[in-house]
Amino acid sequence: MVDVVKAWRETPFYNLRTAIKFAKGLEKYDIAWLEEPLPHFNNPDLCAQLCKATTTPIAGGGGMYGIHTYKTVLEKGALDIVEPAVMRTGLSEVRRIALLAELYGRECVPQFNGVGIGMAATLQVIGSTNIPWLEYPYHPPALTPEVRDCMLKEPLKIDKNGFIKVPIKPGLGIDLDEEIVEKYTLK
Repeated sequence: MVDVVKAWRETPFYNLRTAIKFAKGLEKYDIAWLEEPLPHFNNPDLCAQLCKATTTPIAGGGGMYGIHTYKTVLEKGALDIVEPAVMRTGLSEVRRIALLAELYGRECVPQFNGVGIGMAATLQVIGSTNIPWLEYPYHPPALTPEVRDCMLKEPLKIDKNGFIKVPIKPGLGIDLDEEIVEKYTLK
């Protein structure tokens, strides 16, 4: 996976020509995806040209809201993989987006960036769909599973092979550590 982090913002790093050149250069490495090299939601026709020009899957959509925006991007063929965020879009909406992506023959890989509660919610969506991946941040020493899950009684464990089980307790499948929540509650 290669994330160029919205390379079109502020001082654009990529235009269509350079994005195609870069994506085609990645083809020999058979990467899982190239993330957000072009403004897919501002100009889906431009990003659709990139998708057609390369076998490298193009991913994006973490900053989009609502199924209607994903529908537009999918209809235009502007992304091979959509990446809605449960914490931005909501559980049921991401589930609908995943089903819509499947109807268009595309993948859905939710983005997650936040605390363990949000990861548990994202895992519930994944468990109710055919989503194959969870993208989440890991940036030691500042952002680790211990930091991410500090409000949970039991941290969400990723095994040595990179798999995680969907929590099965009621609700989101987790229990909050009420003492930690109280300690950090602003009053």
